[in-house]
Amino acid sequence: MMIDCNPSVNSNTQNCNCVVERMYTIEYTNDEYLLKGTVIDKCSIPVENAIVLLTVHYNDDYSPYQKDLGYVKTNSKGQFCISLKNDCDIEYSITIFNPLVPIC
Repeated sequence: MMIDCNPSVNSNTQNCNCVVERMYTIEYTNDEYLLKGTVIDKCSIPVENAIVLLTVHYNDDYSPYQKDLGYVKTNSKGQFCISLKNDCDIEYSITIFNPLVPIC
């Protein structure tokens, strides 16, 4: 998945500081899925402390809705791992955010 980033102030300088891609694999058993992935920037450098938000989408006939379940941060190698319930009535999505910047 490609995520649009703000262009660099200097067009001659390559801006690598934004999250642009996630790569993931899914392993599953009868009870759960294990979503493992890596977040990289547009220079293919792993992004440490990127935020991976997990959203669940319930699609029943009466009241379809979505709810944010929580988030994980990537490790120093840009990797993350999330365990999901194996249920055919539930769809999940993930959204990747750049690392948080401390406000001082």
